[in-house]
This record gives sequence, C-alpha cells and structure tokens, in this order.
Amino acid sequence: MIGSIQALSRYLGEGATELTAAVSAESSQAIDAISRSLEGYAMEIEQQTGGFRV
Repeated sequence: MIGSIQALSRYLGEGATELTAAVSAESSQAIDAISRSLEGYAMEIEQQTGGFRV
C-alpha cells in the first residue's frame, strides 16, 4: 500500500511539473506578444511625431 501511495505521489508530482512548464511557456509567449505590440506602438508614435526622447 505504501509503495502504491509513493508511486501515485511521484506520478502527481511529475504531472504538476509538466503543467507548470506548460503554463510557464504559455506565459512567456504572451509576454513576447505584448512586447512585440508595444514595440510596434512605439514605432508608430515615433513615425507620427518624428521621434521622441525618454
């Protein structure tokens, strides 16, 4: 019985690790998309205003 519980615990731990990795990858892709959008907006503003200084 204890061996079964340990095996189940390992299985659940591996599943949680895979889920965490998938969520992390999805978050990274979302951040990359937002970054590209912001860069695009900055380029549009620069073109409209002739540039800007930060």
